[in-house]
Amino acid sequence: AVLNDAGPHRLAFSPDGALLAVGCRSGPSYPNGGAYLWRCGSNEPQRLNGHDCGVLALTCAHNKPLLATGGTDWTIRLWEVKESYR
Repeated sequence: AVLNDAGPHRLAFSPDGALLAVGCRSGPSYPNGGAYLWRCGSNEPQRLNGHDCGVLALTCAHNKPLLATGGTDWTIRLWEVKESYR
């Protein structure tokens, strides 16, 4: 699956290795920027709706099922990803 022509900017795996979080840039030429989750073994990502622009920072918590993302829209978001962690 192709996220956008800007490509991934940041990558992070969940501690259990079941999920890959991807942050993509966006702009006038890259309307699909944002944060995406891939379940390992899946062909299609799940887009996390919440950032208005690209995502340039992300990390997975090591002790809780949380993903933090930072966007070029000057927001930081916390995502519960319980269904992803084993």
